[in-house]
Amino acid sequence: MAKPIALPEDLQCGIHAANGFPSSQRGIPTHMIDTCSMPRPGQLWLSCPPYSMIARVLSVRTDDNTPVVSYELLNDEGFLLERIEHAVLDRGWWKVFQPMVRREG
Repeated sequence: MAKPIALPEDLQCGIHAANGFPSSQRGIPTHMIDTCSMPRPGQLWLSCPPYSMIARVLSVRTDDNTPVVSYELLNDEGFLLERIEHAVLDRGWWKVFQPMVRREG
């Protein structure tokens, strides 16, 4: 089981983190922004409008004070656009990406 990491106060779950996002400018209601989920290797995260890209998480390193994520950025057809290594996992991650929820039916 992965150990939880100590995130800075402005990244912790809840109202304080969600209120910091300029969501009304993008048309995303604040209550719909997921600021609690931590990316995990193998997960897909969807970019927020106006773009339609997917981040495939390759690794997450939380052993330092500053967590980092490595991921592949894919277009909406699944083609690789760029590979990003060791991007700082800060409030910007949750401004740009939200976990992709797969639904059956």
